[in-house]
Amino acid sequence: MSENVGALRVETKQEARAAVDEFRDRPKILSWLVLRAAGLPTPRGIIVTRWNRETAQDVADYIEDIGANSLLLRSDAAAETGRAPRGGYLVTLSDLAREGPDLVSMGRTLFLLEPESPFDDVYSATLEPDAHWHDWAVEVVGAGFDASDLKRGDVTPHERITISVTSEHVLARTREIATDAVQATVREIRLDKVARMLGCERNAVEAELRRRGESLLADELHYRPIPEVMITAAVRSAASVRLELDLLQLRDRGISISLSFLGECARLTFWDIVWPHTKYRVDSV
Repeated sequence: MSENVGALRVETKQEARAAVDEFRDRPKILSWLVLRAAGLPTPRGIIVTRWNRETAQDVADYIEDIGANSLLLRSDAAAETGRAPRGGYLVTLSDLAREGPDLVSMGRTLFLLEPESPFDDVYSATLEPDAHWHDWAVEVVGAGFDASDLKRGDVTPHERITISVTSEHVLARTREIATDAVQATVREIRLDKVARMLGCERNAVEAELRRRGESLLADELHYRPIPEVMITAAVRSAASVRLELDLLQLRDRGISISLSFLGECARLTFWDIVWPHTKYRVDSV
């Protein structure tokens, strides 16, 4: 990105791969770029490194070009802490006019993605391959939860699965579903979190979700085990990330990959690669 350019669209695999070197010190943005470069289903977006009249217009043009009225706001910094502002929610242009300048002034880089609601997830999961990418640990949350619930450790998973992968098969070796008591506690934690996200009282969350037409959390009171066909699709797709990591000279050990199945069609959507052992610092192999 030129010093005179504050906004960069990333839509194709080639555009994502070309942007990697510039954002190697921004782990969340880097992981999104790697996923797009690998050709996995992950939202398109625009990266914003400064906020001024020109970049605001670039963002407005982008929203118009993709036929949306909002974007999914995420942000990143080279040195993240637990006090970093949370993203992962939908914003309009007027919202961005208020929030964008403040985030950029904090030294953060924005990446604004095609709008996907955090309340529309049928299942979300994190996948952790072993060093050889043969055995995988999978954690899953159900309808109305989102990938951040697992990635940030906000809740106990509804289900834990161990997977063995060969060239021919994806085999679920063990499956452990949380008890009813754990599920009830997890649901209360999620409802409190959603109340904060929506800016409403806790007792108004379910009615507000139904008003928005995003009532999965309100309607699904008990976890339904994820179908094996979804597990297979997720793991098979995620396995292709390894080739891209090798190509870009990034570590392929000790990582986790987060994803969701979204909407009525349960569209597989990838969100992040996390390198926990580097504490959000990504080093070359």
